[in-house]
Formats: sequence, C-alpha cells, structure tokens
Amino acid sequence: MRRNRWLIALAAVGIHICIGSVYAWSVLTKPVMAAMGLTLSETTWAFSLAILFLGMSAGFLGGFVERIGPSRSGLVSALFFGTGLLGTALAVHMHSSALLYLFYGCIGGIGLGTGYITPVSTLVKWFPRHRGFATGLAIMGFGFAALIAGPVMRWLVDTYGLLENFVILGCVYAVVMIASASYLRPPKKGEIPALIDEVLAQEAALGKKRTVLGPQMTRKEAMHTWKWYALWWVFFTNITCGIGLLAVASPMAQEVIGMTPAQAASLVGIIGIVKRGGRGVCPMPVFPTGSAAASPTWYSSSLKSLLSISSPLPEKASSSRHSFLPSSPATAAASPACRHSFLTSSAYASSLPSTDPS
Repeated sequence: MRRNRWLIALAAVGIHICIGSVYAWSVLTKPVMAAMGLTLSETTWAFSLAILFLGMSAGFLGGFVERIGPSRSGLVSALFFGTGLLGTALAVHMHSSALLYLFYGCIGGIGLGTGYITPVSTLVKWFPRHRGFATGLAIMGFGFAALIAGPVMRWLVDTYGLLENFVILGCVYAVVMIASASYLRPPKKGEIPALIDEVLAQEAALGKKRTVLGPQMTRKEAMHTWKWYALWWVFFTNITCGIGLLAVASPMAQEVIGMTPAQAASLVGIIGIVKRGGRGVCPMPVFPTGSAAASPTWYSSSLKSLLSISSPLPEKASSSRHSFLPSSPATAAASPACRHSFLTSSAYASSLPSTDPS
C-alpha cells in the first residue's frame, strides 16, 4: 500500500509522544513516594534506570532495529514500554521498589531506546532534502510529550488514583504506538521525488558542504578517533543538565517555589514546550551550518545552566530534607544516557551510501 509521507511523520511523532512521557516522571514523584513509602532518592532511581536503559538499548540494539525495520522495531518498543507501565502499576499495588525498578526502569527503558531511534532514521529517508527538519520533527515529539503527559498524569492521579494512572497510560500508549508502528516503513521508488541515495549523490556533485560521502566507520573505529570523544563530551554536558533537572522538576517546584501539584505539572508542560521549540526549530538552521558551528553554543548554554542549578539554595529551601541538585541519581545515570543522542546521529549515518565496492 502506498504511504503518505506526512502520515509517516505523524506516526513517527505518535511514537515519540508516547515514550517521551518519561520526561514528565517528576509529576509522579510525590504520589509514588506517598503510595510506596519511598524517599525522593529511591523514587528517582526509577527514572534514572529508565534513562540508563534508554541509552544502553539504543546503543546495543541499534543494529538490530535497522535489520528488522521500523515497523517491527516500533512494535517491540510498544511491547516493552506498555509492559513497563503495566508492571509499574503492579509495583505500586505490591509496594515493591524492586518491581518499580524492573518494570519502569529496565523494561520500560528498553522500550524507550528502541522507540527513540526508529522514527528518526525512517523520517530522514522520507524527507531526504530536508533531513534536519525531519530529524527535528521526530525528536520534537519526544520533547513535546511532557506538555501533554504532565497535566494528564496529574489529572489521572487526582481522579482515579496512581495505580489506575499507570494502567490507563500503559493501555493507551500501547494502542497508539502499535497503530503508529504499523504504518512506518522506508519509502519505495516513486513514493517520493527522489530517494535519499539519489539526493546525497546530487548534493555531493554540487559540492554542498553539508553532504559527506565516504567510507562509514564502525562503532569500534569511531571510538578510536578524538571526534567521537569530543561529541560524547558535548552530549554529556548537555544531557547531564537536562536530565538532572527533569528528574525532580515537579517536586522541586513544589518545595522550593511553593507551587501546587497542578501548577508544578503545568511547569513540566512548559518545559516540554521549550524543548519542542529547541528540537523542532533549531535543527533547521543548524543542519546546513554544521555541528561544528553549533556545538560551542550548545556547550556554553549547557554549562551555564548546570552552574545555575548548582548554586546554593535559599535558606528556606536548603532546610528541606530533600536535595534536588547534582546528587540526584538521575545525574549519575546521565553518562550512559547521552549515548542515545550520539546514536541518533549514527542512525542517520547508517542511511548514507557506502563507497566500499563490496
């Protein structure tokens, strides 16, 4: 059946909006603490493990995802992520932190990793002349998810309860992800004006700087170059700041600023809007200018943000029994998590034609 590339984009965003709800975890932090009798640190470990397994699964299952195709890998993601949320409901019911870490952190995290890279590599092939826009469009859904998930989670918890919240979200997300994954596939000849191989060849012939045609590196070969470590460090700095804040955004807003739970959930949604803008708009000007020009901006802004949230808290806030700053376990897990962003770039790189005669 012939596919419409805008519906492909909608399906890709659908998957990312579902799995991107992990960014709204902080809205559930206090309800989980109250229901299970856990401390802030113990509760945040569930989010940390989810981000850790996101990075690990994206890294080690990237080749597997490319082999089985976007539709099947999307179904795998739906299975793991849906199971993770339903298992989290069981963990809440049994008051078991071990089950919480297993289902939300490990199993749900694998669903995050496989679902994260699937839409990106697919959309790049459907929009070969607008690859920066396509990449930003897919990842935009991941950042935009908190805008929807934050307030919805707060409403579900207040209306039905914490356990029911995970059951409802698990079922809804599974249905949306399965439907979206079923529509995804790479483009065929005639469905778009030119396939990505043809576009890259044309751009290379015109001498466009943004097009690089040449032998592709394996993961092992890349890790023997200084550029891999430089790229890793840029992502590490950027993601350490972001993940460390997202893990505790809602409880920090409630205890430090004095927001109500509903206001804090709205704040998480606002963070999602800003993330959406950064992911959806910035890739368009960045792509033609190159990452070398954009990286100093990313790095300096991330470093300033990290220093600002590491500043001493006001006296009232510092007297709280909780610590929200870099001692959060989410920060400790950020190092492996940054690998999924690098591998998002690798997913695009894998779509480039190789000059190897074999």
